[in-house]
Amino acid sequence: DLMRPAALYERRWFGKQAFSNGVGGDVDATVPLSSRTQLALSASSVRQTIDLNGDQDGWRTAAGADLLQQFSGGATLARCSLRYGRLDATARPESLRQYGTGFLLAHKSRAVTVFGELDYTRTHGIEAQFLFGKTRRDQRWDLTGAVILNEAKLVGFAPIMRLTHTDSSANILLFDYHRTRVDFGVTRAF
Repeated sequence: DLMRPAALYERRWFGKQAFSNGVGGDVDATVPLSSRTQLALSASSVRQTIDLNGDQDGWRTAAGADLLQQFSGGATLARCSLRYGRLDATARPESLRQYGTGFLLAHKSRAVTVFGELDYTRTHGIEAQFLFGKTRRDQRWDLTGAVILNEAKLVGFAPIMRLTHTDSSANILLFDYHRTRVDFGVTRAF
């Protein structure tokens, strides 16, 4: 078993302008269930301050559980995830609850690592938002596929190509969208 507590300080910028800061803590635990299966648990709580909108100040809390299973001598990995998040903002219409689940399947060969992931997230507002006159209700599906070129490493970093499609349906137009994104980057296993 492994447990890692941490103190957190976060600072975010948007468009080169200071956006928010936060202070809190988090704890992660990993529990082996067998030689090929493990359970990863996480929990965090952060007191956030939004620079330009004090109505969004408040406590942001998250909890998650991941069940990981290795197959084929470790070359194939499956992960099932459950997530819960909440924001208790100063203004109740800005507060929300979020529930999610996901499934990931990955296979590593000498030349490439390929993986696919399907995630589902449901978000519920606590009270009606003044601007829209509705309480937020939305659900989002994310489908991701990626390839890591293991043999094309440069100083330990391997190229990654990732395609993600998001379908979000919501009762408030701001959160109702479809998006397809392509990412190119580098990654490194530690």
